[in-house]
Amino acid sequence: MKFNQYIEAFKEPGNLLGIASFMMLSAATWDLRVACVGAVAEALYLLVFADSNIYQKKLRDKENRLKEEAFRKEFDDLRSASIGRLSTPVAERFQTLEHIRNQVEEASADKETWYLDVVRKLDQMLMAFLNFGLKESQFRNHLHNAMRTLATQKKRTGNKIGPCPDGATLEEVEQWTRDVAEYITQSYSDEIADVENKIAQTQAADPNLPILQKRAELIRRRSEYAGKVGRMLVSMHHQMRLLEDTFGLISDEAQSRPPQQVLTDIEEAVFQSTLLTNAIDEFASSNEQVLTVGA
Repeated sequence: MKFNQYIEAFKEPGNLLGIASFMMLSAATWDLRVACVGAVAEALYLLVFADSNIYQKKLRDKENRLKEEAFRKEFDDLRSASIGRLSTPVAERFQTLEHIRNQVEEASADKETWYLDVVRKLDQMLMAFLNFGLKESQFRNHLHNAMRTLATQKKRTGNKIGPCPDGATLEEVEQWTRDVAEYITQSYSDEIADVENKIAQTQAADPNLPILQKRAELIRRRSEYAGKVGRMLVSMHHQMRLLEDTFGLISDEAQSRPPQQVLTDIEEAVFQSTLLTNAIDEFASSNEQVLTVGA
């Protein structure tokens, strides 16, 4: 939120009181010179006071306060809505990060201003972790359900891949994702081969030919989509680990390292999280119906 200093200076209670006083005096004396003096005084006030360093600092403090309040509300709303939907291990990991954040905030009491910047950045990382936790569960369920549906439809054998365990390690998640993606890709490849075989046996004038060609196109797109979901799932796990490592580093070294180095480490993690969050949001928004059906 960016304030216009002239509008805000005009709305100051003292200024409004002064304007009202000049208007009342002008009306009582029927003297236009009073109104003119008031107009000149108001112009000088806006030119001098609104551009002063003192008032500029006041506006910046107000902007920062409102931004902080808006962020806290967004964070609290997300936290309330997320905790019950996260898997137990992810919820426990979040609570560990939140505990570290609270420790840093306690240590920042009566300390330099940069400590407050660290706490704000940690809050941004906590919000990113919550968002990744929600999306991770949604994407993981989509892959598992897609695999299960294909196994039922095609009656494929050898499907011994169960759901990805909630408490799986990063390596286990990557292996599970590769196994599921391979299964889905092979299933779609078999289906495409079957459709293309039918296309080869269909005459050009047959009205079913465009339908078969469209089916082959859609199956390819579904295969590509599953691959993207798998890659994003692994990326989210890596990013969540990065956030946890950054929290751990801050907990270990926040009070012993130069402030700029601490903020640099945090800002790098926040930047990477923002890039991935934007990519996920763009992907999910364009495929919201598919994800919802597959969840």
